[in-house]
Amino acid sequence: MYQKSGQQDSDNNIYTAVPLGINNSHGAYNVTRERGFHIIRVNGSSCYSCWYFIRIDLKNTVASRYEFNVADVVDNSGAFFDMTVNQDQKLTVRGNSWQRTKFVLDSMDNWVLRTVVATGDLQVFIGLNPDTVDKGGHVWSASTATGRDVRISVKTTDADFHLATYYYVYLSSTSGQDAEIQLELIQDRTVNYLGSNFDYTFSYKHALFLEWTIKQKFQFTTNKEEVKFHVFRVPPPSTNPGYHNVVI
Repeated sequence: MYQKSGQQDSDNNIYTAVPLGINNSHGAYNVTRERGFHIIRVNGSSCYSCWYFIRIDLKNTVASRYEFNVADVVDNSGAFFDMTVNQDQKLTVRGNSWQRTKFVLDSMDNWVLRTVVATGDLQVFIGLNPDTVDKGGHVWSASTATGRDVRISVKTTDADFHLATYYYVYLSSTSGQDAEIQLELIQDRTVNYLGSNFDYTFSYKHALFLEWTIKQKFQFTTNKEEVKFHVFRVPPPSTNPGYHNVVI
């Protein structure tokens, strides 16, 4: 039997997602030597930022032996080259041809895919499935029909924006002329400073009771905010090499 917890499972966490029986499992299967084996197929779009919890019960732990493995589904993702956030690159898309790239984000801040087209005409498609992004299975799209500076802007609140998920970009030339482009994935990650010996972001005096000090701790403010980034400083070492004991 198995269960999961992820971005779309607001009622589950790492404790409630542990399968205890059929009632709190996505599926329960009986596998015997006579039946051979059982395959559970999980669609990647069915869960984002997910943990899967699997429970195997044995009636006879002495006489039983089993094998279990997890394998990726073979798809077309290997044909897409990787992009890096905030690093632009120049590409040539041959006339009436295409280029393919992909990216994954580790922050839920707003982002923009910017394509500056110097020559030719271009369509840009972004989707979750490498096999269908160019066949109508895209999530976002734009083209040079609206100008040479083609931008696809996605906000944190967009229902199709998921953390730690590959997005596949299909760049299609729509004319016989080669498209000379500059491609850039832009995202300004929010990073909070973490001060020494403080477990809060700031403190201020109460508006009515001035002798009270109110301290605001770091917290997740929305169900889309799955990750926070912090930065902290350490003093210079007194010896070379120097070491610090950092407790977070």
